[in-house]
Amino acid sequence: MRSPIAVLKSDWKQFKDDAPGDRFENQRERAHRRSPAMTIVLAMIGMIFVAGGIVLLVFPGPGIPVIVLGLALIATASRTLAKAMDRAEPALRKRWDRIKAWWKNRKRRQHA
Repeated sequence: MRSPIAVLKSDWKQFKDDAPGDRFENQRERAHRRSPAMTIVLAMIGMIFVAGGIVLLVFPGPGIPVIVLGLALIATASRTLAKAMDRAEPALRKRWDRIKAWWKNRKRRQHA
């Protein structure tokens, strides 16, 4: 039997290798092939992360990334959330790419 750390590393590699728009549903299916107890534990840890992320929105800290991580963990137990995150990811990636391009061009104009 593999260690939990080895399982998490393997899951992360598979998650990264999945295409945007399919990742969360694929991860959910992989999680459901394992123990139902592990799925429940991941969902509970996800809820703790979401709660912690909400607190970090008020106090200094990386609130939004922590919330997203929590939602990703909860998505291992929820098909609806996994599908919603799969729909949102490509649009968010597109916006993020536009923001990065804008930021890069802004820096170039300042130095010119």
